[in-house]
Amino acid sequence: MLEIIKKNFLQFLFFLITTITVISIITVYCELFYNFGNYAKNRITQNKELIFIITPFCFWLSAFLCKKYANGASGSNMINIQKTLNQLKDNPDSYNKKICKYLSFKVAIISIISSLIATFGGGSLGREGPSIQISASIFTWLGNKFKKYLNKISFENLVYSGSALGFAIAFSSPISAIIYIIEKLINIETKRFFRNLVFSLLTILVMSFFINEFTPIYKANKINFEISKEFFIHIQLAVICSIIGFALVRISLFFYNKLFNINSKFWHLIPITIGIIVASIALYGGVYSIGGGIKTVNDALQNNNLLLSFESVFGRILTTMLTFIAGCSGGLIAPAIAIGAGISSLFALLPTIINVKFLIICGMSSFLSAVINMPFVSAFVIIESSKQSFTMYPYLLIITLTSSYLVKFLIKTKSIICEKYLKRT
Repeated sequence: MLEIIKKNFLQFLFFLITTITVISIITVYCELFYNFGNYAKNRITQNKELIFIITPFCFWLSAFLCKKYANGASGSNMINIQKTLNQLKDNPDSYNKKICKYLSFKVAIISIISSLIATFGGGSLGREGPSIQISASIFTWLGNKFKKYLNKISFENLVYSGSALGFAIAFSSPISAIIYIIEKLINIETKRFFRNLVFSLLTILVMSFFINEFTPIYKANKINFEISKEFFIHIQLAVICSIIGFALVRISLFFYNKLFNINSKFWHLIPITIGIIVASIALYGGVYSIGGGIKTVNDALQNNNLLLSFESVFGRILTTMLTFIAGCSGGLIAPAIAIGAGISSLFALLPTIINVKFLIICGMSSFLSAVINMPFVSAFVIIESSKQSFTMYPYLLIITLTSSYLVKFLIKTKSIICEKYLKRT
């Protein structure tokens, strides 16, 4: 190990300094994001008259910063990373304008500011998407600055490494971050699979020297797990989560692409109007209908008497879509987990349900799988980020695979229907 470090001292020094920098930035960012979300929730119960002023203004400012200074900071962070990696697949050393659009120092700064403003205003996107994009942006930006000293490192290596680190910090889940990278490498079919994986592992290894203990972000007691008669209920839950998750992503992307790209002074009315609607929904659905979703999940898992209401679950689905459509920076992973927990809570009203906590875990995993279409990491990250037993992983994997494959079927069916419609017209 020492010999390898000596031969590649500059490269190792770069990874060491960059990793420390990213850890510091993302840790502070995640803490601020969580606190800002709590400020928004407190506003609903303590200062209701301010909601219809602060929320529209924050939505407008958050979206305006992205539209004016960094388009690549808004929309789906996961898709933005995907577009970058597709660009780098054939030319891993090309740091061109298309990549700078999604990964640069400016994108990182705007993503931080925009997402914090949105969540302070009552937005319902998560911190994990920006964390991944911010981390990857810092890695690639610094890599470009010191490229002449990094002969053996490509920009593709840096994007994967930064993505792994951002995921690990946001979810306090280092093992899940590696599974996330492996699944992404397989989906993209890169020619440099092992090289990218090694650099990602190196980043996580360096991180482990500075973070001795990973505190679970989802706080729950050990949940009893056993294969029971509730299996078919869990499958039904996965089917419902996949349908709703499919609709949420497609509707959000459709209206985001239509509205955010409007080049007119009337565009400013869009985020303001959406902010007013979100404020109204927040008053109707309560504190669990807004925010990044971590507090919602924790309350659902910790309180034996709490079952999230239909109003809060439906409200969160709408506010998540609307915050995304407005053009604010933020991720869909944590909100997807919260929506899954909410749908599970509604399922828990069935008299045949015995293990409510495990039902919520299944809902969290299945809805996440429906949104990001990565079943292996969707099952694992819920277990690791809540410190549950890994013996339940094969069971959860069946649930997430069911959800993922049904979404793929819906996507394929939608494509066939669209082709037939285009032929007729």
